[in-house]
This record gives sequence, structure tokens and C-alpha cells, in this order.
Amino acid sequence: MTFRIFATTDIGPEALQRLRDKGWGLEVYEHVEPPPRALILEKVRSGIDALITTLRDKIDEEVFAAGKAAGLVDVKVAALSPDWSALKLVHRLTNR
Repeated sequence: MTFRIFATTDIGPEALQRLRDKGWGLEVYEHVEPPPRALILEKVRSGIDALITTLRDKIDEEVFAAGKAAGLVDVKVAALSPDWSALKLVHRLTNR
């Protein structure tokens, strides 16, 4: 079974490539604006393993409740230095 990740924004080519190199399924929301809350809920309910978000995304109790049963991992990527934060996140995920 493939580890599946949904990223609500592009976290940088190096970080994305490191995740792909692990063979994990990665889907990135490609629009500039944040994804609709309904889409985030849909992805979480679909059984993704990790949700990569930024501070702009509204992740609330309903989203956490939807992902709790599946052991969803949620990590906020810092808005001030997304490339550094994304690489730190990817390091944590890929060195499990």
C-alpha cells in the first residue's frame, strides 16, 4: 500500500521530489488560492495518510475528526520560509 499525501500548495521542487523518490503518492493543489474546505475534507475522508498545509488553510476540528480514524498526519508549513519548512517536514516524513 502506498503512503498517500495531499499538499494544499506547492512546497518547492526539492521537497516534492524527495517525497516522490520515496515512491509515495503525492497530489498537490495547483491553484494560487487555498483549496476549498470541502476539498480538504474530501481528501481526508478518502484515507490520505498525510495532509501538508500552510497557515492560510483552515484546518479545524471537523477536518481532524475526519482524519483521526486513519491516523492522519497534519503538519503546517511555515508561511515565512516555505522551502526550508517543507524540507524539514519531508525529512521527518522520509526518515520514519
